[in-house]
Amino acid sequence: MQNLLLSMDDTAGTGSAEVEPALAVPFSEALADYADDTDQILTSVNVDYIRADTSSTSPWQDEAGVHMSVSVDSLLHVVRAISHSPAAYATVREAATRHISADLAATPRSAGKDTLSLRAKLGARILGSLDGVAEKVTQAQGRGQAQKWGADVVARLSANAVAPPAYHADPTGHLLNSWKRELKDAGPKNALTRLEAQSMDMTRLWAQGLGLDQGLKDSLPYDSRDNAAAARTDALSKLR
Repeated sequence: MQNLLLSMDDTAGTGSAEVEPALAVPFSEALADYADDTDQILTSVNVDYIRADTSSTSPWQDEAGVHMSVSVDSLLHVVRAISHSPAAYATVREAATRHISADLAATPRSAGKDTLSLRAKLGARILGSLDGVAEKVTQAQGRGQAQKWGADVVARLSANAVAPPAYHADPTGHLLNSWKRELKDAGPKNALTRLEAQSMDMTRLWAQGLGLDQGLKDSLPYDSRDNAAAARTDALSKLR
């Protein structure tokens, strides 16, 4: 996957090159299997991934398994190139959402304010980067086509949502399905706006599920929102 991403980046680069849906969708499905790696790349805090993002670096293995890395720029270029297909974009975002849900669920209430805030901010950075991709893709479309793209993405992300289980019984399932059920209410005109609110919405659901004090329930979603906005701006600068 590392070599394939680098090869595609050489072709797509910072321009507006598009990958045909017939190729974009299966590639997005393959990339989704690397959500652990791609999320680490987008958060840009894991030194192992930062050191290994050059074209001369082979994938590496540790006690957790095999990992691969590319630069944030390369990953964003490729995700943008495949995201002209709403199905491909939704596949990548679904994988990120599931991974973020699991990471949030694995962080206990007892972790403390700083750790809880960091976890919210890391998830927000991933989603904000994908918000930047969505904005770049829809900038090149007319208003009607952009709304159609956003509605298609939202329909795919909210499909198959089930009644969320109790947080204490299945925290990952609770977060994932609670957010999907809320997303179902987004109309076509509001689809992209609701997507950009995902980090704030998921952090709110997480804080409620953990039963945090009101101060953290209020502050964590806004920390998440601000970090997502910063990541979106950073992504757009890399996709110019």
